[in-house]
Amino acid sequence: MSILEIIQDLCAKKGINPSKLEMELGFGKGAIYKWDKNSPSVDKIQKVADYFNVSTDYLLGRTEIKDTSGIKTLAAHRLDGYDKPLTDDEVIAVNAFLEAYRKGKQSKKD
Repeated sequence: MSILEIIQDLCAKKGINPSKLEMELGFGKGAIYKWDKNSPSVDKIQKVADYFNVSTDYLLGRTEIKDTSGIKTLAAHRLDGYDKPLTDDEVIAVNAFLEAYRKGKQSKKD
């Protein structure tokens, strides 16, 4: 999917159209539609990512993982020396490890 298609999909899920998104973010009229042929600035990509609470990698089609919060981001991306994307089971294992680690760390503080 292109960045335009991804943004159109996100807009549809939010119940808005790209024109409304452009207005809300202060972009010029038709700016997002131009991204189908011209690359947007990093600043504009970041604004759209922040608006939809997704990563810039998701907008650029580099990952299918939308959630950018803490542990899930770490588990979703490639780890140092690991050259393949993590499987769902590996993501769950990393999440479980980090949760246990944090609980253990919190117990030491108490």
